[in-house]
Amino acid sequence: MNAYDDTLASLNEDQLKAVTSKNKRLIISAGPGSGKTRALTTRIAKMINEDHVSGYQTLALTFTNKAAREMKERLALVCNPSEINKMTVCTIHGLALRMIQGYAFTLGYAPGEVVVYDDVDQDYLLKHIADKLDPTEGAKKLVKAAKECTNHPCWPQRESAQFTEFKEGVDRSLVYTLIAEYAAVLRQNNALDYGMLI
Repeated sequence: MNAYDDTLASLNEDQLKAVTSKNKRLIISAGPGSGKTRALTTRIAKMINEDHVSGYQTLALTFTNKAAREMKERLALVCNPSEINKMTVCTIHGLALRMIQGYAFTLGYAPGEVVVYDDVDQDYLLKHIADKLDPTEGAKKLVKAAKECTNHPCWPQRESAQFTEFKEGVDRSLVYTLIAEYAAVLRQNNALDYGMLI
């Protein structure tokens, strides 16, 4: 027996049903530690080892880098080695970034590395711009309002502020200006924030 056969033999009835299902699309829903990752990786291995699906046709998305690494490690143990590097196994954000980098010029970014700002970078940049726009205590309210807008599904469109309820005392025009300047600095730095990747 090889590692793939050993893994198949170790699956419980529900996992085996998921792995061997003829359906092209499945939803595998179960609690933590129930073996979802094992079932998914074994299903991918079956598709590659038995159904002769190319790794180039394989996309496995997760929410965390840790889960993506774990899936790659498990797949390396049970799949044909020549197919491993052909697969795309990554996070949703990672896939979005790959796509953006592949079409950077078309999307208005400079060719080369597109940078992703994390929450710390985003907070710093918004605060820096807000302090210039409103050097009083109002800057904190501006940043909070701008973050609500940039986390809205309409972001990065300026209109996202139209869908956000602002607390009293927040100047909507300053929020618009903050968002516009934030977007301009991101573009100037060939950057996005995590919210823009989804």
